[in-house]
Amino acid sequence: MIKYLKRIALGFDMMVNAILGGYAGETISFRMAVNAAMGKPLGCLFCRVIEWFVPEHCDLEQPSKEDRLSRGWVSERQWFINNNIDKGFD
Repeated sequence: MIKYLKRIALGFDMMVNAILGGYAGETISFRMAVNAAMGKPLGCLFCRVIEWFVPEHCDLEQPSKEDRLSRGWVSERQWFINNNIDKGFD
């Protein structure tokens, strides 16, 4: 019964995300983790709040490099700049 309820909750989460303009099949947490990675205030706030309840939740939701680049969320160069990682970009 618990697995069933978790699946229902996950489906509801994905549906709400799609209604709010997100990609189908992605959760609100995933979308907010992407926004936080881009430095957007709403994503950062969401991750701070949810991580009171589930530590490192947004870290677990981080999209792969291929997902970020293919959807145009952030360029690879900007990703490294946002995360203060020096990869030798000029």
